Amino acid sequence: MVGTNEIVFSPSYQRVPYYVIYFNVERKTITKVGIQGLEAFQGTSFKTYLNYIENVKLL
Repeated sequence: MVGTNEIVFSPSYQRVPYYVIYFNVERKTITKVGIQGLEAFQGTSFKTYLNYIENVKLL
Protein backbone atom coordinates (compact mmCIF):
# COMPACT_ATOMS: atom_id res chain seq x y z
CA MET A 1 0.00 0.00 0.00
CA VAL A 2 1.26 3.40 -0.86
CA GLY A 3 2.78 5.23 2.11
CA THR A 4 2.36 2.45 4.67
CA ASN A 5 5.37 0.21 3.86
CA GLU A 6 3.08 -2.77 3.25
CA ILE A 7 2.94 -5.31 0.46
CA VAL A 8 -0.55 -6.62 -0.28
CA PHE A 9 -1.20 -10.17 -1.46
CA SER A 10 -4.61 -11.17 -2.76
CA PRO A 11 -5.69 -14.15 -4.86
CA SER A 12 -6.69 -13.66 -8.50
CA TYR A 13 -9.66 -16.00 -8.16
CA GLN A 14 -12.31 -16.01 -5.44
CA ARG A 15 -12.03 -18.78 -2.89
CA VAL A 16 -14.14 -19.33 0.20
CA PRO A 17 -13.06 -17.97 2.61
CA TYR A 18 -11.46 -15.00 0.77
CA TYR A 19 -8.39 -13.49 2.45
CA VAL A 20 -6.16 -10.51 1.74
CA ILE A 21 -2.70 -10.62 3.33
CA TYR A 22 -0.69 -7.52 4.30
CA PHE A 23 3.07 -7.76 4.92
CA ASN A 24 4.63 -4.80 6.74
CA VAL A 25 8.20 -4.43 5.48
CA GLU A 26 9.46 -2.34 8.43
CA ARG A 27 8.00 -4.40 11.28
CA LYS A 28 8.13 -7.72 9.39
CA THR A 29 4.57 -8.54 10.45
CA ILE A 30 1.79 -10.26 8.55
CA THR A 31 -1.90 -9.38 8.86
CA LYS A 32 -4.51 -11.69 7.33
CA VAL A 33 -7.94 -10.13 6.71
CA GLY A 34 -10.96 -12.27 5.84
CA ILE A 35 -13.71 -10.82 3.66
CA GLN A 36 -17.20 -12.26 4.08
CA GLY A 37 -20.21 -12.24 1.78
CA LEU A 38 -18.49 -13.25 -1.46
CA GLU A 39 -19.67 -16.87 -1.58
CA ALA A 40 -21.83 -16.27 -4.69
CA PHE A 41 -18.74 -15.18 -6.63
CA GLN A 42 -16.66 -18.30 -5.93
CA GLY A 43 -14.37 -19.15 -8.85
CA THR A 44 -14.64 -15.75 -10.54
CA SER A 45 -11.69 -13.49 -11.31
CA PHE A 46 -11.00 -10.61 -8.90
CA LYS A 47 -8.92 -7.46 -9.25
CA THR A 48 -7.58 -5.66 -6.19
CA TYR A 49 -7.24 -1.87 -6.24
CA LEU A 50 -5.24 -0.19 -3.49
CA ASN A 51 -6.11 3.25 -2.10
CA TYR A 52 -9.44 3.30 -3.94
CA ILE A 53 -11.93 5.82 -2.58
CA GLU A 54 -15.50 5.84 -3.83
CA ASN A 55 -17.32 9.14 -3.89
CA VAL A 56 -20.77 8.33 -2.50
CA LYS A 57 -22.00 11.85 -3.34
CA LEU A 58 -22.40 10.70 -6.94
CA LEU A 59 -25.13 8.24 -5.94
